[in-house]
Amino acid sequence: MVYIKMENSVVTYQHFMPFDPVYGLGKTEAELLETGYLVDSIPEYSGEIPEGKTPELHYDGTEFSWVM
Repeated sequence: MVYIKMENSVVTYQHFMPFDPVYGLGKTEAELLETGYLVDSIPEYSGEIPEGKTPELHYDGTEFSWVM
């Protein structure tokens, strides 16, 4: 499970172990869902990255997309 936060559909924060007793966020699932989303996985960018550009991860509540 991955916890993500967004701002205007742009993923701004990712935590890959939100429920870990040592490195987790120390919150319940309900508390995390108040401020973000819990998803099974995050897709990796697979395209070519033009020089000087960085792919930006977007999430609309149901699916991910990458935007340059």
